[in-house]
Amino acid sequence: MKRVASMINPSITTNHTAVHGTWTAEVTRLQASLGRITAQRESNNPCLVSFFEVPSDRDLHVNVIHRRETVSVKGWSGPAAVPDGFVLNRRFRTRAGILEHVREVLFAEPA
Repeated sequence: MKRVASMINPSITTNHTAVHGTWTAEVTRLQASLGRITAQRESNNPCLVSFFEVPSDRDLHVNVIHRRETVSVKGWSGPAAVPDGFVLNRRFRTRAGILEHVREVLFAEPA
């Protein structure tokens, strides 16, 4: 299992835990795109975007953990309280639309 972390800007950090590597190139592209998006519009609710794979399936799993609670976002589970804040999570089977879905959660309204 390989884990790579990166800081996009002071308010957004990402990491990727690869099990079988199916999503590595896509996650690298997503991280670069998130950097461009957040350079134009910074989040006022610091967060961690965690991309990960699990051994039992080939989906890309995504957790977005904000320090402060946000409203729920259609298609995502949560928010749920975790030690570092509040998490929304979702899994993706295809690459289509992932960036737009993650961006929607990054800038979700406060609860």
